[in-house]
Amino acid sequence: ISRLYFLRLIMKTKLSILVFFVSIFVFAGCENQNDLSGNWQIDSLIQDGVYQQIAVSDISFLMEDNQFFVAGNSGVNRFNGIVKVQGNKIIIENLASTRMMGSEEEMEYENLFLQTLTGVSTFKIKDNKLKIINADKKLELNFIRKN
Repeated sequence: ISRLYFLRLIMKTKLSILVFFVSIFVFAGCENQNDLSGNWQIDSLIQDGVYQQIAVSDISFLMEDNQFFVAGNSGVNRFNGIVKVQGNKIIIENLASTRMMGSEEEMEYENLFLQTLTGVSTFKIKDNKLKIINADKKLELNFIRKN
């Protein structure tokens, strides 16, 4: 084997190893951090650091024509709206809800749930868990991906 051939082989091997490790870091960091699409089940609602009573709630995000839509159950009522995603921030516009009445506790929970979604909230997705935080209102919703 010539020395030149041997040096080329070493360089190709080093380049392959470099490409491999760069790919690992790129794909590991791309854990679909902005992939809101799908159905999410409530795990917790936290107000100012205190866990609140949990009602059966869910949220679904659907991408259609490059636009996110949101719909779900906020405890007693159904809701829907249009979502704008800007980096790790979401803005839900035109939030509409049915108007059924529940118990005082259910309505209080639902009010907190919907308040978290109004205004500008930040979100984070990791390990099939979605966290939506409305820092202004000191509210946090935590969800687990259903599918």
